[in-house]
Amino acid sequence: MKRNRLIFLLCFLLICPFAAPAQIRIISREKLDSVSNPKLAPNSNALEFDRLHITAEPMTEDDTPESFTYTFRNKSQSSLTVSRIVSTCSCVQATCDRKVVAPGEYATVKVTYNPKGHPGSFERKIFVYTDENIQPSATLRLSVQVASGADKTGQFPVDMGKIRLRSKEVKVSAKGRSVETLVYMNVSDAPLTLRCEDMLLPDCVQFRSEPATVGKGEEGKIVITYDPAADGKERKEYLLVLKDMGLPPSQSSIKIKVE
Repeated sequence: MKRNRLIFLLCFLLICPFAAPAQIRIISREKLDSVSNPKLAPNSNALEFDRLHITAEPMTEDDTPESFTYTFRNKSQSSLTVSRIVSTCSCVQATCDRKVVAPGEYATVKVTYNPKGHPGSFERKIFVYTDENIQPSATLRLSVQVASGADKTGQFPVDMGKIRLRSKEVKVSAKGRSVETLVYMNVSDAPLTLRCEDMLLPDCVQFRSEPATVGKGEEGKIVITYDPAADGKERKEYLLVLKDMGLPPSQSSIKIKVE
């Protein structure tokens, strides 16, 4: 019997090799709404908040985290236990000053918003759960408008010693001459003249920095020119190694992919 099952399974996999990947899970609009706008618990009217929505004053990414308070009263005839508080973004931390709220008693939900790395206009939601309910007893909203800060290093995730880049890879065409650019930021303590290891640079690749010297904290462009007519080896990939980055060549290289 086991042998027959094994043969059947092998035949099925050979006949239908794409059966499993072809299954696509479709999530309904109702299911999506239940996550972003969940229905409130049956006892939600027991919590009487002074306000459910706060619009923060405009801030920047460089500002320190700011806190906001939502005060509520337990207007039911029995004690309520604040079991958990969940927010829709890691930039929001929320706590309640009381675990158990007696009938008629007031409590405060403190919401702290950290704007670092979150520029833009958003509405964050905070769900307050009480007792053992699987649905929230209240949905709080916090509207924020965050301007980009002076520190732009977050826009350049690739750390390469004295500079930071958005990417350490460019793609060039094998069909014709290509010119590609990579924007970088000088994060060293002095003006920087970016150079590469000329001895390792193939004849088909040219390198320059615009401007030639970039001031501290300023941005520049790495300009890479690829000429397939001069590519005698016709490789699919080259490495451009930057000099004086204070890193091994493997960590201070830009990958050039020929497509």
